[in-house]
Amino acid sequence: MKRTIGLATMILSGYLLVPCAQAQTWQDMRSDRNAIHEDRDALHHDKKELRQDLRNGDYDAARHERAEMEHRRQDMREEGQDLRNDWWNRHHDDDQERGPRGFHNDDND
Repeated sequence: MKRTIGLATMILSGYLLVPCAQAQTWQDMRSDRNAIHEDRDALHHDKKELRQDLRNGDYDAARHERAEMEHRRQDMREEGQDLRNDWWNRHHDDDQERGPRGFHNDDND
């Protein structure tokens, strides 16, 4: 009887992990999308500041804005790649066994 309960517990635990893993994937994707939108808005603001700095002849401030903009663009590229990987894993593993999704990186293909 103990063995049956243990097996039932393991089976139920496995099935309960799947919705949690799927919910985590959706949360990760939502978080990445939100971060991309926030960076895009901040980048728009940085562009305005850059134009103003250049108009005023403040080239040190303009150089600083350009560095911030490049940093934001890099963040957006990384978040976009993470979002694409999450999407790929979420949509291409449906035929696979249920369980936590692996990481897919197109560079390794």
